[in-house]
Amino acid sequence: MKKHIFIIILFALVLLFSSCTKASETYMFPIDGEIVEDVLRDKNLNWTVVDEEIKEYQSSFVIKDKKDAPGRLDTGITAVIDSIGYEEERYLTVQVMYPNDYSVEQIQEDQVQTLPLLFDIASEIYGNVDSKALYDVFAKDLDDNENYKTKGVQWNHEVNGNHILIKITPSNNGIIHRKCAVFIMNDASFKKYMDGLYLNQ
Repeated sequence: MKKHIFIIILFALVLLFSSCTKASETYMFPIDGEIVEDVLRDKNLNWTVVDEEIKEYQSSFVIKDKKDAPGRLDTGITAVIDSIGYEEERYLTVQVMYPNDYSVEQIQEDQVQTLPLLFDIASEIYGNVDSKALYDVFAKDLDDNENYKTKGVQWNHEVNGNHILIKITPSNNGIIHRKCAVFIMNDASFKKYMDGLYLNQ
């Protein structure tokens, strides 16, 4: 009987250790395609990487829903994940872009589901950020902003020494490249970002 109890306790400890290891995992930057695919699979998303560019210090991944036509970036929603890891820099952006034929209502409806997901994906890849707590703070600030649907959002926040920026373009049909994006970066990257030295800002 004692042997069975010992085995059960040992098994529980192994499971606990495994879950803690995953939760505290920190990825090397720039990230690679395997990390992106693992995170998408972990979120049970029907998304797949359709294009990637990996250099020594940066990587970029274009992601589409599997139901969309492959190679067609002008139809359906397109997600993009960019990362930079160079010397002291650690920079990540996760964003979705909407096609021109999406109505304002379609975009706003999608953002209700997609924005928390972007927080979650970005937080898991970057590490050391509680996505739910962060989103709760953002959502509260957003509730106080009555004009965000027509004027967009540019939100800055700092937590655990990391800078978080949220950008949501106005969803009006006249706006080109309507998108919402989550940026997470350290101090070194934030300085370069503020100096306008990063693409996709």
